[in-house]
Amino acid sequence: MKYKELFIDFAKVLQTRIQSWDLSKMHAHDKADGSPVTRYDEELNRVINHFLRKNFPQHNIVGEEEQDLKESEFTWYVDPIDGTKEFIKQNGQWAVQIGLSQKNEVLLGFVFHASQNKLYYAEKGEGSIVFDFNTKKEEKLLLSTDFEIQESVGLASFSNRDQAELDYLERIKISKLTEMGSFGLKVIQIATGKAHVYANFRNLIGLWDICAPAVILTEAGGKFYFENENPPTYYQPENYQVNRKLLAYHPAMEDKILRDI
Repeated sequence: MKYKELFIDFAKVLQTRIQSWDLSKMHAHDKADGSPVTRYDEELNRVINHFLRKNFPQHNIVGEEEQDLKESEFTWYVDPIDGTKEFIKQNGQWAVQIGLSQKNEVLLGFVFHASQNKLYYAEKGEGSIVFDFNTKKEEKLLLSTDFEIQESVGLASFSNRDQAELDYLERIKISKLTEMGSFGLKVIQIATGKAHVYANFRNLIGLWDICAPAVILTEAGGKFYFENENPPTYYQPENYQVNRKLLAYHPAMEDKILRDI
């Protein structure tokens, strides 16, 4: 993996910064779209953008908090805190996400689950890994084909419950429902085999939510489905909203999932 060591080292930088925070002074305000943001989102955004500009000065940067567009076919998608509502609650269900696309192809994904000190990382064609900073061990992610559909676990949003999503999960007869925060961490649950399907029908997703976890999931053997088989266009970063239903899932679930959507 070409950039793995660079991003493992950067995760250590983020880890040190995050561990220095005094979260008793937490304060959030609403952005123009009504979603919350904290000074910690803004701080991490500055740190990440500085890192990207230093190492990839000619590339575009598109983030939930700001955009820096150049004439480049490479675009970094940044979500400094994916799961801000959960971060505010301090329940650990949030992650730092950085993804890279070249034209319309996703090349790299970085999802740092700070509360667990784990980095999930992938480069296209090179597979997916998880690096545990507690044990200093790296493990390859590869979904098992030995999976009983009758034991499927479905995921729903902890803070943004949607009845259409819950109805869909009931329709495909999952055996267990787990609610959690962070789009990226829900996708990671599937990439690690701990869950098997996540439905998002709310049209509230940006490319910074999808880019990083998408390549981690697909390199681990998982799949994404976009409504009308219309995946996002990463080469048009000014069109950053993904206004269509999407599913992330274990491939053993494919027939059931696509038949009942």
